[in-house]
Amino acid sequence: MKKKKKKICSLLRKKTTLETTHTEIQWLLLKLGSDLGLDVWVARNDRNKSYNGVDFQKIKNIRSELPRQFDEATNKTIELIDVLWLQGDAIVAAFEVEHTTLIYSGLSQNVRSNLDATKILR
Repeated sequence: MKKKKKKICSLLRKKTTLETTHTEIQWLLLKLGSDLGLDVWVARNDRNKSYNGVDFQKIKNIRSELPRQFDEATNKTIELIDVLWLQGDAIVAAFEVEHTTLIYSGLSQNVRSNLDATKILR
């Protein structure tokens, strides 16, 4: 029982750390986009977050609404992207913040596969 409790506590600490890191990266991307003079968007489900005492909604150039250029289903998907940089009605960059081992492993494996394919084609 003690071992199980220790493992649960460890998992909870890890989850909190990952959430904090995710929020920090989102805030940095929002701030950078804003500092570059772009409008910025944070995922609809993250709008009430804050980092270091600064509410996401207080960041300069944060948009409260996105341009409606697509069908309803596409717009709902776009609204959930972690961070968007916009210039006028154009999305110039989109960021999904991921930092799990599985994501990293998958991406690095894909890069290795592409490098191997390049060697074969030469």
